[in-house]
Amino acid sequence: MAPCGQRGRGHDRAQTRGSDQDASTGGALCSNHDHDNRVYVCKQACSQLDRGALLAARFLAGNATRFRDDSTREDRSRRSGSLAESRCRSPRAQHPARAGQRPAVAAIGKKVSAVPIFCDRWTAIGVLRENIHVVGSIKYDPEDIHVDLTVPEKVLAECKIDNHRPIILGGSTHAGEEEILGKIFRELRREFASLFLIIAPRHAERAREIHRAYQELGLHVVLRSRLSTANPPIDCLVLDSTGELRNWYTVATVVFIGKSLTARGGQNPAEAIVAGKPVVFGQHMENFAAFARALVERGAALQISSADELKRTVADLLGDAGLRQRLAENAREVLDTHGGASARTAALIVDSAPTRSPISSSDRRYT
Repeated sequence: MAPCGQRGRGHDRAQTRGSDQDASTGGALCSNHDHDNRVYVCKQACSQLDRGALLAARFLAGNATRFRDDSTREDRSRRSGSLAESRCRSPRAQHPARAGQRPAVAAIGKKVSAVPIFCDRWTAIGVLRENIHVVGSIKYDPEDIHVDLTVPEKVLAECKIDNHRPIILGGSTHAGEEEILGKIFRELRREFASLFLIIAPRHAERAREIHRAYQELGLHVVLRSRLSTANPPIDCLVLDSTGELRNWYTVATVVFIGKSLTARGGQNPAEAIVAGKPVVFGQHMENFAAFARALVERGAALQISSADELKRTVADLLGDAGLRQRLAENAREVLDTHGGASARTAALIVDSAPTRSPISSSDRRYT
């Protein structure tokens, strides 16, 4: 994990495992995660927190999976894996209200932050209902997401690609999803002749692997880092850079959120929504379950369960500008419910911080 105030490599692609989880309970106190908003909160409040509060925050961050719903826990328990996962499978670990855990919760102080669905989970581990303040989730705070068209427009111009062409963008994709999107693109191009494909793999080091796979599919593909070798016309651009994904969403017509069809967990769709784009994701959005569920229920995103369904859904969106606009507008309404969550959370931490024992220089290693 990155230390307090330190950014991780490529924040939209290389977040820690904890920052990928939908751990809205205690999220504002997870000061040693890479997520932009958590760093922001840390800078605002860390100097005023005592050692007990910081240790409690780290406890909650490390046990975020215990606050998730039963179906997610059961799903995770089926996966073979690390010591942390095996601990989550044990009956003791699955019961967050154990007496031994209550002192850590109590050490936070008088107030905690939450989103509505987690209020009952806070009370289950001993937090008084009157001390729970609904502030929204800092992971989805649109006020902390800023996009810039400059780089995507420049790159597309170098590729001789008109950014008004219909573009499918696969964001933070995992193995298997790129092949699915490539085949869908190849088939849909018969109906949408000017269609273009952009792939942003979750792990940039897989870019050359994807490049080879697309060549085998008969696609003319170029890497973001090798634009000088591109010979138009180009069918697909693979982004082997980091830290730019939020900006690339701005040129998309339809966005597919990766790690949701052939992998589990999903990725955060907030940046695509801020860019005003319609979002499609698979059935595996466990790490963002509450947010994904809210989007689907509000007609703000489309969820699919197979490659064939993804193809039909993307085709429908490409052919219906009205549908794209409705999805984008509805999604922004859902996202706006979290507006200002970072500032409210920081204010709550500062307001709750004890004044008698500010963190000393010798204890900064705990941050």
